[in-house]
Amino acid sequence: MTARARGRDAYDVLGVPRDATESELKRAYRELAHRHHPDKNPDDPAAEERFKEIAIAYGVLSDAEQRARYDRLGEREREGALDEVMADLRGTVQEVWDGLLADLLGRRGRQHGRDLRYTLELGFEEAGLGARRKISYPVRVGCPRCQGLGAARGPEATRACERCAGRGHVPMERAGFALRRQCPDCRGVGRKVVRACAHCAGEGSFRVERELEVVLPPGIVSGHVQLLRGEGEHGRLGGRAGDLYLVVRVADHPELRRDGDEVSCEVAISIPQAVLGAMIEVPTLTGKVKMRVPAGTASGKLFRLRGLGMVRPGGRGDRGDQKVRVRIEVPAELSARERELYEALAREKGQSVGEPMARPEPRGLFGRMRQLLR
Repeated sequence: MTARARGRDAYDVLGVPRDATESELKRAYRELAHRHHPDKNPDDPAAEERFKEIAIAYGVLSDAEQRARYDRLGEREREGALDEVMADLRGTVQEVWDGLLADLLGRRGRQHGRDLRYTLELGFEEAGLGARRKISYPVRVGCPRCQGLGAARGPEATRACERCAGRGHVPMERAGFALRRQCPDCRGVGRKVVRACAHCAGEGSFRVERELEVVLPPGIVSGHVQLLRGEGEHGRLGGRAGDLYLVVRVADHPELRRDGDEVSCEVAISIPQAVLGAMIEVPTLTGKVKMRVPAGTASGKLFRLRGLGMVRPGGRGDRGDQKVRVRIEVPAELSARERELYEALAREKGQSVGEPMARPEPRGLFGRMRQLLR
């Protein structure tokens, strides 16, 4: 039975046994919190609720005294206690998370940078064969002069935060459990800026246009997501930079279609080409190629060009096939010479061709009346 079905028990939320050590608690907390962080799951509304449960569960179990008191409660009381904490902290869970994460990382105010998303439009041929592309996108980078603090150099450029007395976090109590959240005044740093850094105007970061060359593997499809670690927003006060999620959209091709690692197309041929055979041009991922159509080819005949499809993943470079379906195209209009030749062919075959014979004039009274009523 899942933690969600039973209620919110702190051990179930973190997925650890009741005798888990402090290091096991930290490891489980760090892994789950990063996996379910709302910034990493923008399309999953349940991720935020799960993220809140993880932060509160660790906040209760990470303190030895609170953990002992929690363990003394009955099962129903434990689940109810965590529910009560969750209800009280609806608006402040992110601050609790920031305070707990700072303790885990061992540096106050350090924060993971924000992840970014970039959508790359890719041509059909590039998707099939792989490509190397340059992209450019705006991103905030940390100020190298103040290391992201926003303060000028020198001992008098900052002072201890009065609200948290330089600790970077402030205590809070919910449902009888003592937690702590990031200090809202100094944002977990423990110090306040007195003189701002002139290089970044006290922001600690500034916006730049970052250029990257990305290598896209062959055979990717629309919706493919490529993770570029560390290419997102800067991490505050030495925190790890965010990641860039590169989302690929593959453009349609006017003539080619994809079916797994195979490519298909349809090519029109004339009646003489179908009857007598011909060399025709066929579009492929790498340009036009010549293909032989044998004499007597019927409309709808399927040909296979070996090794001209999509590059198969795996790095060996082998490719799927391309299927070519031929369609006999009947001309809608004929020149006088063309009509003469087709009529000669019909006579040779003993076939009747041309416009249908005109209807005879109606005879008799009833025949003329039917003609008038049409």
